[in-house]
Amino acid sequence: MIMWSPSCSSHLTAFMPHVQSGDYFVLQYAHKHMKLGAASIRSTLDNDEWPINEFIVHADGERKRIVRTMRDSSRWDFFAEGEILPFEDEIKYSERRIRDRLSRNDLIKYIEAWGAPVSNFQFWTTESNSYTFAKKG
Repeated sequence: MIMWSPSCSSHLTAFMPHVQSGDYFVLQYAHKHMKLGAASIRSTLDNDEWPINEFIVHADGERKRIVRTMRDSSRWDFFAEGEILPFEDEIKYSERRIRDRLSRNDLIKYIEAWGAPVSNFQFWTTESNSYTFAKKG
């Protein structure tokens, strides 16, 4: 997992876990024990064997919102829980094709509206130390 403070948003801490490690433990600790707001997105390529697009927001020590489209069997699934956030495109959630209800472009819009400007090149750079955590053995 790599962790850094984006150049364009030094008040944020960004992290990218290794695909298999997930991010649940970092977010869980940050929002439950430190009461920090957190948002996460997961997105695979459309042609991935098990595609997923997911947006999760934590605030006040609990998960506030999750929206997800995924296929982990022969069928697509749409899941939403929590109060809809002001920047969500609720109309898309009624699209006939489930896979069209939440796209990678939607995730980028959502995470930027939440406050993480991931489209800005400087989000992916840092002016301070970045850290890589790796499990040995």
